Amino acid sequence: MTSHVRFPEVSTRYGFLHKRPFNGTDFLQHGLLEEFADRLVFGVSVFHAYGHNWACQLVFHPRKRDGFGLTDGEGCERFWSAIRRLIPGLRVSGFHRRLFVIDQQVDFMQAHGMWGLGKWLLKRHNEAKTRGEAAAARLDNGPVGAIGRTELAEQWEAQLTTQLQTLPRQSESAGDKAIDDVMLALGRLDELKAEKKECNKKLLRVEKLTPTEASEAQSRLIATEDEIRRTKVTLENLRTALGAGAAQKWESLRGDAYLRARINARRLRAVIRSSLQSHKFEREKLERSYRNQVMRAAEQKEHSQVKDLVHRREKNVAGQVRRFNALVDQMTLLVKQGKAPKRKMVLPRRLDSKKLFKLDVDDDIWQEDPGLGAQDEGDLPRWQTEQDVKDGIVLLLEERRCREELERIEAEVRALGLWWEEERARFAAFMSDDWSSGS
Repeated sequence: MTSHVRFPEVSTRYGFLHKRPFNGTDFLQHGLLEEFADRLVFGVSVFHAYGHNWACQLVFHPRKRDGFGLTDGEGCERFWSAIRRLIPGLRVSGFHRRLFVIDQQVDFMQAHGMWGLGKWLLKRHNEAKTRGEAAAARLDNGPVGAIGRTELAEQWEAQLTTQLQTLPRQSESAGDKAIDDVMLALGRLDELKAEKKECNKKLLRVEKLTPTEASEAQSRLIATEDEIRRTKVTLENLRTALGAGAAQKWESLRGDAYLRARINARRLRAVIRSSLQSHKFEREKLERSYRNQVMRAAEQKEHSQVKDLVHRREKNVAGQVRRFNALVDQMTLLVKQGKAPKRKMVLPRRLDSKKLFKLDVDDDIWQEDPGLGAQDEGDLPRWQTEQDVKDGIVLLLEERRCREELERIEAEVRALGLWWEEERARFAAFMSDDWSSGS
């Protein structure tokens, strides 16, 4: 492998982006690239990183990891987009003709791109400079500027240390876990009853529904009633399984509406995060289907099915977000009414469904919510509770990545200049030799 990978400079570090977390241990176990192990950095391509949990993104996301600049690792996707026009013709071509056409297209793209390389580097340089200056301006002024880069860097390191630790169990004992299960079942039962009420309300206006809508509402009502019965059986079994101590604690907590809403909100937030990860992979499949489709009925059918699946997932996630925000509103009201536990409470943050589908790596959904964590920890860290600190950390990382990108582009410009001088010298030597032989 070392014959195909060249590492010309001893001090240079090299980054590899992959679609899954990878730290090079596979290479080292087989004795590959051992002499370069301390100079290799691995990460996950930007658009693949969102399918991984938050701790993985903290380590492998190129916007969080030192050394990657503004590189996104999606060069293969752009290359595929550039050659997709060849697909219809190559489907009916032989193996060797297919290789020949692809080679010719790649050579053309390389030659064409070489003449525009200077403009491309200038565009990347200006973009990195503009973004870096904008981040630096906010870091030097306003509420974020008052915090300072040193404090922001310390808060970022504290966030890494905390969120990369193995999470403690939410329950201190099996009894607490059983109580959580009972409360979750109660919350699910409330949701099902509300859904049943909605179905009945819709069926009261059956004359305004189409036959298809009426049939769907009736089927949904039957399914909801079945699930209500199953949930009641599960709930009764859970209550019966409670030990003596847990049963006594349950009796003291069963009327605590705040605790019940908090447990259900924590569960629902985990479901939303999982749904977004699934949505990301489904959308990736849709994009792949769109790239691959030709005028064939089967592919058109697959494309429409995946498209419907993605839209259905978006509706489901939006509904989950509405239920989560309703629980947050309920907790807020209980605090105002003095029905929350008698200690300093941190309320959960509401979610915005429109922002969620942008898959922003710094969105609140991917970070821990202090309002849903342990409530008896005393003072919570600034990176978790202060919005200015959270914004400042994002700006600090943006400034670092832009600085790295400018260094990389300047190195590319120097290499391009050296290459151009060598080419011009060769051309001058060729013309001189040709002129001499001609005279």
